[in-house]
Amino acid sequence: MASKLSSILVKLGLIPIRKLDQAFQNQVIHGGTLDSALLELGLIREKDLIRVLVEASGLPSIQPSEIVPENIRELVSVFPQKLALRYQVIPVTRVGSKVGVLVNAEFDKNKIDE
Repeated sequence: MASKLSSILVKLGLIPIRKLDQAFQNQVIHGGTLDSALLELGLIREKDLIRVLVEASGLPSIQPSEIVPENIRELVSVFPQKLALRYQVIPVTRVGSKVGVLVNAEFDKNKIDE
């Protein structure tokens, strides 16, 4: 996804190629993901990065106000910890039979259907 992310960032004019190279170098030296490197270097605003990650992943974003801590027990009853660990996701919302989960930027979209 890093190449798709970098392509979108350059195409939208959010990051010049030389600054993107700087982020890649930082990533190689310090580890982590491209999105983290961009934020750590102050090369992009978080809200712009979220918008681009949504576009690159094809997944919707969730606003913090949509996460209700009181619903955690209910979510755990329909989405057990074992399942969350298996897919490396965090359940945060439920609407009917659908559970909304947080995923990291490197998440494999094919796992969602599972």
